[in-house]
Amino acid sequence: MDQIRKYELVMAITPMSNEDEINSVLEKIESYVNKNGGDLTERDNWGIKRLSYPIQKSNEGNYVRTVFSLHASAVKELEVMLNLTEEVLLHMVSKV
Repeated sequence: MDQIRKYELVMAITPMSNEDEINSVLEKIESYVNKNGGDLTERDNWGIKRLSYPIQKSNEGNYVRTVFSLHASAVKELEVMLNLTEEVLLHMVSKV
């Protein structure tokens, strides 16, 4: 298996999502990371910020940042999962 690396995920969640829906998305991510031999180390809620351009008719997004370690091969599948998650407007995963 490939090397475990540290990654940062920044995502914007729909501003209409309540705290339970946001926590559900974060628990889904944490569950995926743990299931694939990784570890979620940080989780920050940056609050609602204005988007640079409208996405799905939203001008704002609730920004959340997480830092985790995960096998490089599992990151692509995580990104696919985020693309299919309705509450996530946009996301970016980068190596730390």
